[in-house]
Amino acid sequence: MNRAANAPVGTPEPAEYAAWLGGDKGHDKEHGKAQGRGSARQRKRTIADLACFGGAPLFAEIRSTSNLVQPPQDAFFAAVSEAFETGRLATGRGPCVARLEARLAKLHEAEHCVTFCNGLWAIVLALRCLKLPGRDQVVMPSLTYRRLADIAAWAGLTPHFCDVCPETLAVDTQTIGACVNDSTAALLIAHPIVNLCDVQAIESFAAQRGLPLLFDAVEAAHASWGGRMLGSFGDAECYSMHASKFLNAFEAGYVTTNNGDLAERLRTLRSGDAVKDLANADWVPGFEAPLNELHAAMACASLDDLQDQIGRNLERHRRYAAALVGPPGLTRVACDGGPAGAPGLTRVACDGGPIGVNGIELVRYAEPSSGEIRTFKNTLVRLTSAWPLSRDQSIELLHAENLLVRPYYSPPLHHKPAAYATICGELPVTDRLSREYLLLPCGEFLRLEEIDRIGELLAFVEQHGSAIAARLSSRGSACGGAA
Repeated sequence: MNRAANAPVGTPEPAEYAAWLGGDKGHDKEHGKAQGRGSARQRKRTIADLACFGGAPLFAEIRSTSNLVQPPQDAFFAAVSEAFETGRLATGRGPCVARLEARLAKLHEAEHCVTFCNGLWAIVLALRCLKLPGRDQVVMPSLTYRRLADIAAWAGLTPHFCDVCPETLAVDTQTIGACVNDSTAALLIAHPIVNLCDVQAIESFAAQRGLPLLFDAVEAAHASWGGRMLGSFGDAECYSMHASKFLNAFEAGYVTTNNGDLAERLRTLRSGDAVKDLANADWVPGFEAPLNELHAAMACASLDDLQDQIGRNLERHRRYAAALVGPPGLTRVACDGGPAGAPGLTRVACDGGPIGVNGIELVRYAEPSSGEIRTFKNTLVRLTSAWPLSRDQSIELLHAENLLVRPYYSPPLHHKPAAYATICGELPVTDRLSREYLLLPCGEFLRLEEIDRIGELLAFVEQHGSAIAARLSSRGSACGGAA
């Protein structure tokens, strides 16, 4: 099998994913190139060339962390035409919605899929169905999506924030267990952006304590654990198909489950009707939140493009792995372990050991040599103590270059003001990690050669870091202080 130069050992070719998905449409190498606009400008030679000091931005147009995948137009318009012919555009029961739910259930190896107008109502209504009667708390991470606590409040529950594991950025049974009490109505467990939670351990933990378990799997839309696709773990799993996510439906959400009664109750609630709480005979109010046919058509077209998108993501993933190795002369460790670092920067395998470069840790995905499936969509980096700038200085500098990097879930939810009650103890790991990580640009509008330029820019910043930090601090910039 031919592999690209510098490709991590054990990483699958797009064709391998195509075979696993049951087809081989081929990898459209021009797709990603066609999306890119406003290529990178001249390289930085002195710190005066940096945009924050008056130089031209590295990119003429913003490069973001949103996926923004555009599926084949012909597939989308064909599905839209069918929807118009039926006249069932917004009922949640049209042919596109039915086809989408069947395909998603098969993709996730789940018995049922129920779609919604967005991911918010998917989680709210699932929580309303699952929560234990007479209890009012939901255990959930603080280091997660900025609106997840709001969603729990919509479901009538009080968020009880738990800490995460420093190695995986995910909750585990120990951090969850520290928050479980007699008022716990459910567990709302969100996967982090790159790693997965230990779903089987958490599933066993919840079962032993008789607690409903709902996974927020928005950032794990196409992934496996122990060779089993995510989609049927816990009582249910929730997903988003916002345009920024792996599958683009403009805006949509869905729940997968093996519980037929739960699926039927969700369909009833989705139509705006109420259902009786099976535990205490109280009525659970519904909310009219069906998915319309146009958005379902977009999602179906995205599914048609799924295997090719993984191939494009994999190319960007590999390019970042090569681009973030750092200046010549730095030692670098191969993906499968062993020492390899440049001073201050370490790449970390998704579920494995470290690798290094220039003050930044690249959080990598679990190698599919382990048999697991991943999307390769996001690139997450950690700023180590050797990186010369604070996290916020780094953001200011990179934003000026039109690199719209994002701090990883910062501030965490327990530091955000809320109009409802929350419960939180000390979360030292969450507090530390929320200051250390950045998401780098990714997605369909990022060209491969632009990733090389990003790597060169980061190496330049590392090389001239002391002078850059001093100049940022001396001018009193908004982000010039400590992270």
